[in-house]
Amino acid sequence: MSPNAQSTAAADGRVSVSTYTVGDAYLFPQSFFQNDPANFVPIGGGVLGCRGFHSSFRTSQGGLSLNIDVSTTMIIQPGPVVDFLISNQNARDPFSLDWSKAKRVLKNLRIKVIPSNQEHKITGLSEQICREQMFVFLFHNSVFFL
Repeated sequence: MSPNAQSTAAADGRVSVSTYTVGDAYLFPQSFFQNDPANFVPIGGGVLGCRGFHSSFRTSQGGLSLNIDVSTTMIIQPGPVVDFLISNQNARDPFSLDWSKAKRVLKNLRIKVIPSNQEHKITGLSEQICREQMFVFLFHNSVFFL
């Protein structure tokens, strides 16, 4: 079974950690977190704590010893980004969000788009409103604005 690359971010959105999935488990470097709802604990602000194990090899008088310890990591609760921001900022609705804080929280966050299941990295938020936002589309050396 080959691992699938994924990633997650810490609660403040600044730290991105590479992970791999094998079956129903998340593998961090030297750590193992099983994808089981019983292992997830809501921390608040749209963040979940995930219990797992940390392992490392240590030298001892008898040779190498395997050290296994309990570990916890933070992941962002799966769901729509707007719902995460509302929960993270304790806002009533999307219109009362602090967008400068949202920019800091979302920067470098990796998200998975449904239904294509593609993973993208948020690099920033646009200053333009949606109806003024334009996307450039190149097709056979022709430029189209969408």
